[in-house]
Amino acid sequence: MGLLNELITETREQVATAEVDMENAQADIDGYEQLSEKVTERYNKVVTWADLFSHSTIEAKKMIVAQFISKVRVGRDYHMEIDLNANYEMFGEMLQEEEKSA
Repeated sequence: MGLLNELITETREQVATAEVDMENAQADIDGYEQLSEKVTERYNKVVTWADLFSHSTIEAKKMIVAQFISKVRVGRDYHMEIDLNANYEMFGEMLQEEEKSA
């Protein structure tokens, strides 16, 4: 009877460990699903903006780009420096902070 009780106790411990592992795995899955939803949402926004941009007239494209870029300097060997508007930079920082907190 002692051996049987030992096996039952050992099996119960293994089941308990497996249940904890399963709960941890489910929590990981839930986190990945939330991350996937956020990525999908952002992707859809980018696609929407890209689609809007690609179907715009040249004048509209210039206006859109002008909202993000304040200066472009081209030097020798096509070395480029681009100054972004502070509003766009702050928007990018905000997105990065949001991603870190997710």
